[in-house]
Amino acid sequence: MEIKQKVIISPLNWGLGHAARCIPLINEFLNKNYEVILIGNGKSLAFLTSNFPDLKQYDIGGLEIEISANKRGQTLSIATQIPKFIRSKNLEFEKVSKIIEEEKPHLIISDNRYGVYSEKVKSILLTHQLKPRFPVLKGLFQNQLEKWMLNFDEIWIPDSEKIMLSGRLSDIPSRLSKKVKHIGLLSHFTTAKKTNPENFEGFNLLLSGPEPQRSKLHELILNHEYFMDKNLNIFGNTKSLSKSKKHIEFGVISAIKMRPYLDSDSVVICRSGYSSLMDLSYLGCKIILIPTPGQPEQVYLAKYISRKFNQLYITQRSLTQKRLDIFKNIEPLKFDEELFNEFQKFIKPAS
Repeated sequence: MEIKQKVIISPLNWGLGHAARCIPLINEFLNKNYEVILIGNGKSLAFLTSNFPDLKQYDIGGLEIEISANKRGQTLSIATQIPKFIRSKNLEFEKVSKIIEEEKPHLIISDNRYGVYSEKVKSILLTHQLKPRFPVLKGLFQNQLEKWMLNFDEIWIPDSEKIMLSGRLSDIPSRLSKKVKHIGLLSHFTTAKKTNPENFEGFNLLLSGPEPQRSKLHELILNHEYFMDKNLNIFGNTKSLSKSKKHIEFGVISAIKMRPYLDSDSVVICRSGYSSLMDLSYLGCKIILIPTPGQPEQVYLAKYISRKFNQLYITQRSLTQKRLDIFKNIEPLKFDEELFNEFQKFIKPAS
């Protein structure tokens, strides 16, 4: 009986974006004859399990981040959860160590989960946030983050040095420079074959991120006078709220079913999460970016992408008709498909 080499892949649990960008990695490891084991929790693990129902999985629990609905309270909300985050990281490491003893993997890929590594197994951190935008005590948290990153043998940045979609978030600290590799962009839409686009003129709203801000954006767009008479497809909603015949709610659907709508000439409204930006730049979409209030990374990326790549950045508080009409002047965000295949050369065939 053939004994396959094993790789553990563990996505962060704070949204589906981290899980989605693991899909091309999982497919490549499977194509190169590895046994893939999923470790995680929450919606991200459930999402990967729905895409790969035959893969072994371990639910290790984890911290569920809480974001205040009030912008002024969000910095304090995040800061007060730091001790909880540290405890979660340490508990994560203990649980993973037991799994490693049982499974004896050859490789570990951790997507922003700093407790998923081992001194006994080659461990790789997948992240675009080498220098995150910390809301408070920036120097202290940056130093701690770098110490955690030093536990990994390699750091893979899902970005290309040719374009730097992640901007200064992926600036490389000097003590990590020897560990870092740019592996190109990742999008789970690379596995969803292009089909004929839907004959649709209007807007696609992609809902993502933690509550309550996820639902606040949903309600804001549905009740906004600008969108009342516009065609609107809504993806990722947790509950149906629309009362207009021009508004269609799809819930959470697969990339294969979603792609025809995103391949149309419609404009996408979404949060400025990095995984969403990689997906939409693969498809070549026009984007209206509305960052989650109080999330410094999303605010930075929205400003950076709008300035460098001519997309539209609007805050939730400035959704006026005058601002929204600017979308008519933006160009599709589209990168060469080769940039989404670079990661393949970093995965060697199982011996």
